[in-house]
Amino acid sequence: MKLGIFTNPLRDEGLKITYYAYELCLDRGIDAFVVDNLPLKKGVRSMSVGDMSECMDAVMILGGDGTMLHYVRNVRSYDVPIIGVNLGNLGFLTEIESKDLSYAADRLLAGEYEIERRYMLRAELGGTAINALNEVVLCSGNEHRIMGITAKINGTLIDAYDADGVLVATPTGSTAYALSAGGPIMSPDINAYQLNAICPHSLSSRPIVFSDKHVIELKVALKEESARMIVDGKSVAELADGDSVLICKSEQYVSLIKLSDFNFYNRVKKKINS
Repeated sequence: MKLGIFTNPLRDEGLKITYYAYELCLDRGIDAFVVDNLPLKKGVRSMSVGDMSECMDAVMILGGDGTMLHYVRNVRSYDVPIIGVNLGNLGFLTEIESKDLSYAADRLLAGEYEIERRYMLRAELGGTAINALNEVVLCSGNEHRIMGITAKINGTLIDAYDADGVLVATPTGSTAYALSAGGPIMSPDINAYQLNAICPHSLSSRPIVFSDKHVIELKVALKEESARMIVDGKSVAELADGDSVLICKSEQYVSLIKLSDFNFYNRVKKKINS
């Protein structure tokens, strides 16, 4: 088995956990590589994140939800399954804690795990497309001003918002920014996504859940204020007056490795209600 190890060095001081995971894998005969953008000690085999995403049997990500999203943003291929190891706070996307690394290595080597596919969104602006695992956000570039956004689904007007912004979230993203913005929690196996206005200047605007077969068009109306498109927490484009963003289900999936019977609802209770 070939395993790539992707690490957030801000969460792993001195890369102690990274080296521990690497040695655990080698001791079990797992062909391990660490991402090459780290100051690694001599003798540790490394590989670029792009190559890692194409030629590994699995990738282990050490960090938190932000590290998971950072990895997904930077890969060339989504075919390799991922297991997340929580070194952060919430760790909703991660499967295990660092104390369980030995257990995880044994299960991976034995093939005793399941794959859970999480679908992504595809956002297109001006002919350029980008995938999102959690959400696509259109928001004002000025924190003191609201912006105008019209939302259409399959060409039919849904609403016109005056708000800080609008987000479209996957079921995976429903427990992230969308939840903070008042959206519903969605089971990850639901074939749907949600549209949610952020701090709307309205008494009637509410989150809406749509089938993943639909296409949403968000069109911005700006005066003097600026606006941005943010994908999974990263600003990817500046928006001008009249710009439209088309959002639909992506053909790409992210595959998450599941080692236990600890299901989605247990995770919600543990991570959010604690």
